[in-house]
Amino acid sequence: MRRRDRALPRVTARRLKFSLDEFSEAALAVSAEVPISSTCTVFAESEIISLIASGKPIEEIVRGLHRALIKRVVSMARGVGASPPVLISGGVARAGRCASCSPRSSGPR
Repeated sequence: MRRRDRALPRVTARRLKFSLDEFSEAALAVSAEVPISSTCTVFAESEIISLIASGKPIEEIVRGLHRALIKRVVSMARGVGASPPVLISGGVARAGRCASCSPRSSGPR
């Protein structure tokens, strides 16, 4: 049985009919963003659906999601005592050039 991929960036990109690269480019294409309060895949999906239904621009939603993800990663890194520079790899890094979307979130470099 194949494990179902529930990583938030991939799930969201797939739902919005973006490749991961297009997903990143969409976030970088705008400077405005729509705040996303949840990084839980299920709750974030629901929040994103509501934002789309209310007419928010997709690119601004995607940028807001990237910011939410990087804030979460930074918070987790700080929680284990990590300090800059921190290398981000794996899904979050691949999905987003996240730090490019939110350099202020990561604190001192």
